[in-house]
Amino acid sequence: MRTLILLLVLAFSSCRNSKRDNVPSAPYKDTAIPKLTENIQAKKNKAIDTTITYSIPGLSSEGSEAKVLYVNDSIKEAIWNIYGETGKSLIKYQFLSGGKVNADEKNYTYKRDLTSVKSDSDMLLKNNLRYLLDTSGAIITKVKDKDFVNVFPDFKKNIPFVLKN
Repeated sequence: MRTLILLLVLAFSSCRNSKRDNVPSAPYKDTAIPKLTENIQAKKNKAIDTTITYSIPGLSSEGSEAKVLYVNDSIKEAIWNIYGETGKSLIKYQFLSGGKVNADEKNYTYKRDLTSVKSDSDMLLKNNLRYLLDTSGAIITKVKDKDFVNVFPDFKKNIPFVLKN
């Protein structure tokens, strides 16, 4: 008799569990999906920033590196370090609307040699140049410094202005 009662309880329990498994979980689906959709919609309305660091070959044997900020896949700003045996150039490009580019270029010399540079205090500012150019590379404002070398064509050749998917 005990065995029969035990078998009936087990059979009844298994039937109840199978019914519970077949019940749709509508309340969970109704609340989770709209929240997920709202999050996707919110992300579509915000600007997406991407920063990529590029190594630009062939300009200097000591190296050249540009850290580039893209907003919504278009270039917005670049900080470019060009290292040389006797000094360093730091160029900041800000890409403006209308195809214009603000350039702020600082050229440094090392107090001793490249291997002795541990911080900015081991360098001397040689010149600070500010000029405006367009994205084709044409300089709009004149640069009077005799040591000025236009390196924007090298930048343009190696750095994409728009990220492609």
